[in-house]
Amino acid sequence: MLKTKYQNIWWWILATVILGTFWHFVYQLSGENFLIGLVAPINESVWEHLKIMFFPFVIIGGVAYFKLKPKKSSFWLGIFLGSVVGMLIVFFGYYLYTLLVSDSLIIDILLYIASIIVAMYIAWWCNINIKKNTVLEFLGIFGLIAAAIVLIYLTISPPDLKPFIEESSGQYGIYKNTI
Repeated sequence: MLKTKYQNIWWWILATVILGTFWHFVYQLSGENFLIGLVAPINESVWEHLKIMFFPFVIIGGVAYFKLKPKKSSFWLGIFLGSVVGMLIVFFGYYLYTLLVSDSLIIDILLYIASIIVAMYIAWWCNINIKKNTVLEFLGIFGLIAAAIVLIYLTISPPDLKPFIEESSGQYGIYKNTI
């Protein structure tokens, strides 16, 4: 079992999966609040589902940072690298499996859980193995901010490309543009 000197990593994975599951529905639960829609998925497009991986992972990373108080590691670099790899797993994993079999909710859920496990492992590996470095910490924080800005911007102004379009409705973006 993956353990750090602080805590069993599986509790952090479980917390992220639970928060991400809630995150999937938070936009609808908010009455389609615009601000919530910037950080939570607004439709069933592949792009919007990257928010389910990214934002809960970063939030749980923030909780872990304040709880564990890492002083000797490049913690935020690990969170950034983990989040990027997790989003890549969701994005490419979805398109790879739907080339082979039809779209499946069960496979979607397993893919999401796998992305969180890999992302958390990367974050924890960095936390244990990469010594504190101000430049690396800055790059991690800058990368997280940049990724959040890209996710938000492309919710407001998405390109007319397949990953951004909700297949069932043909809508994309928070303003519900249609193709």
